[in-house]
Amino acid sequence: MTTDTLVDQLLAALPPVALTVEAAPLTNVGPSNLIHYLMGTQEPWTDRPANRTDFLLRTELVRIHRLTPDPPDRPAVWADLVAQAQKRAAAMLNEPPDLQTEMELGPFLDRTRRGESDAQIKQRVWLAIVMYNLGHRGLSFDRENGAIFAQEPTFGAPIGIAPDLAVDLARARGAERFYVATYAERFRETEYTGEYPVDLARGRGRMRWYVHEVRIDPRAERFYEIERNPVERTVALIVAGDEHATRAGLPRDYYRDPAFQQAVIDAEDRHYDKTLVLSPRHGLVALDQIVQEDGVWEDLGWWNYDWAWKAQDQLWRACLNPDAHVDVDAARREISWWVWQHPESRYRFTLYGHSRATQILAEILYNQQASVETHPGYVAPDAWGCPPRSMTTMSRARSGMTTSSPNSAWTSRLSKTCAKRSPPPPKRRPRWRRSCSSRRRQRSTSRRACCRRKRRWSR
Repeated sequence: MTTDTLVDQLLAALPPVALTVEAAPLTNVGPSNLIHYLMGTQEPWTDRPANRTDFLLRTELVRIHRLTPDPPDRPAVWADLVAQAQKRAAAMLNEPPDLQTEMELGPFLDRTRRGESDAQIKQRVWLAIVMYNLGHRGLSFDRENGAIFAQEPTFGAPIGIAPDLAVDLARARGAERFYVATYAERFRETEYTGEYPVDLARGRGRMRWYVHEVRIDPRAERFYEIERNPVERTVALIVAGDEHATRAGLPRDYYRDPAFQQAVIDAEDRHYDKTLVLSPRHGLVALDQIVQEDGVWEDLGWWNYDWAWKAQDQLWRACLNPDAHVDVDAARREISWWVWQHPESRYRFTLYGHSRATQILAEILYNQQASVETHPGYVAPDAWGCPPRSMTTMSRARSGMTTSSPNSAWTSRLSKTCAKRSPPPPKRRPRWRRSCSSRRRQRSTSRRACCRRKRRWSR
């Protein structure tokens, strides 16, 4: 039996709003940062993790449905409803003090988090009105983060919360659906408004009235079983040589370059958890796998992002073994399995040898919060002018920057990989500053000298 709370009693006195949930989900996922727009993530996005939710969205295990009010496009009327709700809450709070009333109705007017703006408070009130008109009862606010909980296993996500944290909250409460109110601070940045399935009209500021229903497929829970406990693994990546045998064989017998053979010996002496070979044609090859008809590194061309993305997908498949838990084809370019490693896991990759393609792979692993070190090995001819470098990010906090798209922020740094770093400019020695008296003395001296020259010329 559902018991009406003070929030229900307050919202029941407001005029009703007709809302319909669109049956068809939003299909155009667009760029990688779309999940931030749909779930109303507050900027800066780099501090809001969203990689797992973006993965589930692209594999259609998370579906987002648009809520359409009837009649549409009446933001003035909706703003009036929010003002009425806040006015009624203020009137109830001005009555004789009651701790329960203050705890339940305080979020209508007060901030629940540091730095929360008045627009976010209004969005939270609007989200509560939407949930009440959808038939959810027993509504209550969480004073710590501003979430709206209902009697049913559903909730309204805190305004501006990170997508991954919202999905984790749904998993903790056993909810298969929850609601988000879109709040974005800087809509005018993007030039790709045509790719978004929501109307991101410019010139309307922060007052956004979009509410979405996020539905989570029960099969998504299996992805969280891929790596439940944190692990520490070391993986050796050996660059294959360009000198091949005439018949198929194991990598030790197929690749004849002395530098490659020595790199295999060095890797085996260090006893890594996994030792893999980077091949220009096959991507990733194990030491016990038969190799035949391999290519050379120069055939990949100058820009080898496609090969690097395929290799990192094979690498994370070998490390995480997701096929034992789920059956999803993630070989596409937009998604990667690295997001399902445990947040506290540590992966150390050691790269033996160098080529342009493997340097791009190292950059991808670096931005996926892994440690990448370089050791001597086979140097491909296409690596001339692009020296390898070691990259370590074991202590860097995990961010929400999605590296699952070629439009990610790290590609700007990737273009500078082959550029030589110029030495810093020499420091200039500070000029000696004369005192005021010395400057006046210099001006007076120059003035007397000028007068002498004039007298001399007049004679």
